[in-house]
Amino acid sequence: MSTIFPLAFAVSLFFSPDFLTFFGNGLGNGGILFIALIIIVFAFHIYTVKTYSYIYSCNNKLNNEYLFIRDSLGNITGYIFPFLTKITVTVCLAVGILATAGYAFNELFIRWFPNMGFTLAALGFLLFIGLAGRRVVRVFQVIFSGISFSGIIILSVMGLFISEGSLHAVLNIHPIQIQDMSFLFACFVLLMGFEMAKFDQEGVRAGNYSLKGPMISALTAGFLLLLIWGVVTLMNVSPERISGTSIPHLITARTVNSNYGREIMGMVIIFGSLGAVNALAAYVSFIAGEMFSKELPFNVNRGRYRIAILSVIVLIIAGLLALAFMGFAGLISV
Repeated sequence: MSTIFPLAFAVSLFFSPDFLTFFGNGLGNGGILFIALIIIVFAFHIYTVKTYSYIYSCNNKLNNEYLFIRDSLGNITGYIFPFLTKITVTVCLAVGILATAGYAFNELFIRWFPNMGFTLAALGFLLFIGLAGRRVVRVFQVIFSGISFSGIIILSVMGLFISEGSLHAVLNIHPIQIQDMSFLFACFVLLMGFEMAKFDQEGVRAGNYSLKGPMISALTAGFLLLLIWGVVTLMNVSPERISGTSIPHLITARTVNSNYGREIMGMVIIFGSLGAVNALAAYVSFIAGEMFSKELPFNVNRGRYRIAILSVIVLIIAGLLALAFMGFAGLISV
């Protein structure tokens, strides 16, 4: 089980709705060329993992990058780079991802249940998990990532071997197909977040515990599944249908199997959203607990700092979600 937990955190962003949208739009605008670029991105990230491994093996006391940056560049820089940037990314991603999950639940499963209600309930559930302790966080992360990962596997198998439209659509694939170069750069945000494999790992040491294996395993599994999902998408859906939409993954799922494809992808969206936000919030609050317990002159342990930061993050996300839904309601009424 010690390997499953890092893997669950490392793949948490790979199949979140925002990343699936980037991937689908990239396929629609770049076709096979976009898949080729994903291979380059995969190789780049593998090199990054080796860099992580080297840094930690040479610094036995490190268990997050904050300590390394602090020791190298000073305390102020150590605050700015690993914490402020990560918490900004966490809040911004969480707002969009959870809003998407709310709409998916409303549109695909229970229409009478309000989007805002599900989104805030999901956020409250994630806060409850975070307050319950790190063991509960890790167990639920395995559940969230496992369901989203399994959903993509099921849809990919259905698209390769069961879908009736795949043989017709595959004739429309061109070796080089570029509609918009800007979408090709979206490939560089895919397969990110694998460094969260080291969430809550006490002392990453070369002779004691290495995260190089889980990181590479997560990257390889995510890359191969995205590759297969990309082939399934190009086989079943014409590029122009997914080049500019915000739901290319849902369009593909419907084409693969209209009866069950929507529901399976809906589960991927919801549990992928929960997994992404759970991992981001837990990882950032863990870094904050480490950082504040060492830098602030108060006699407070890192666990209480972690809970405080987690609560602040959730409140900020809830406030932004409320503002976002109020804005949507205003636009609809107009």
